[in-house]
Amino acid sequence: MRRFALLFASICLLTACQPAEKVKQTFALNELQNHAGFAESQGDDARAIELWTEFVERRPHDAMARFRLGSVLLRTGDPQGASENLWVAHDLKPGRIDYLETLAESLHQSGQRDTLFQLLRDTRNEGGLAEGHMRYATYAKRTGLIDEAEESLRIAVALEGTRSDKPHRMLAALARQTGDEEAEIDAWRTVLWFNTADPEANQRLRDLGVIPGPSLARPPLNGG
Repeated sequence: MRRFALLFASICLLTACQPAEKVKQTFALNELQNHAGFAESQGDDARAIELWTEFVERRPHDAMARFRLGSVLLRTGDPQGASENLWVAHDLKPGRIDYLETLAESLHQSGQRDTLFQLLRDTRNEGGLAEGHMRYATYAKRTGLIDEAEESLRIAVALEGTRSDKPHRMLAALARQTGDEEAEIDAWRTVLWFNTADPEANQRLRDLGVIPGPSLARPPLNGG
């Protein structure tokens, strides 16, 4: 009996001397998604990345998880890591314009210029051809490709210029960037054709020394 007591005491002592093993909490996938979303909503990006990464490891072909992880990585300054996940999300759900636009932004921020413009050319039809050209123009303008940006916007105007003021606004912004006041005035006049009370158009025309009014509105011309 005494020998058994000593043996038991020795086992207990040895066990007590060993470091406690860290136990990792494992969530079910739906719980993992909820916890990751909550971390995002609280601004805890590090925790969100940790949880979305685990989700992706367990379910690598989940487009939503790839998109959420990529979005947090992009927001926290890792556009390269973001693009790797956003590519998967876009490939899985090519019809999701938010996936496409976030992928494009990650490629732009990570300096993958050739890949970005190839993507923009390949996806011009996604979300409508006019939108595709405006998407291309956005990044062409941001990278200093002014002629390409204008050409894409002229195409967008030809496609949708009588239904939407968006390409005309973008032409105005481009003209302002290049210092072409005459082209900018023309673009804002067309914006007024859609809404003569448009506050942005009227204020900018005043800044340019033009007195706005209903008679200044100009209907869209073919190609702007």
